[in-house]
Amino acid sequence: MGDPKKLARKFDTPRHPWQADRIKEEITLVREFGLSNKKEVWRTSSLVKNWRERAKKILRLTDERRKQAEDELFGMLLKLNILQKGAKLDDVLAITTPEVLERRLQTQIYKQSIANTVKQARQYIVHNKIFVNGKLINSPSYLVKKEDKLSISAKLKPVAK
Repeated sequence: MGDPKKLARKFDTPRHPWQADRIKEEITLVREFGLSNKKEVWRTSSLVKNWRERAKKILRLTDERRKQAEDELFGMLLKLNILQKGAKLDDVLAITTPEVLERRLQTQIYKQSIANTVKQARQYIVHNKIFVNGKLINSPSYLVKKEDKLSISAKLKPVAK
């Protein structure tokens, strides 16, 4: 077996390494959302792919098991504010990678004008200046839930635009 300390990869690499359209799209997402590398795009797209696969499996279940599985999936996606109330399985299949990247802590810090740029938002997070519901979070990829309250360290002065 493998090394027990080694963690499994949380993303799938692209099937074909040299697709110009995919590479351009990934570069655009990396720039727009201030990601450190393409692995973050791949991780997010793998997450979306897993949600889609779950939705497709739910479609094949019997009625009572289907209702329970739908409630679990919708509950998680509603909490992350990716879907709205009253969503259907077709809405899960329509989720895109940029929609999920919008829910990242790094992007939310920038959107709420706590930082001037997305890169600055990442720096604040990595340097332990950001709190979510009073708890220090130092992972830019943290998916912000609907009810989460973001705040900055008392030592850090908010930036003026």
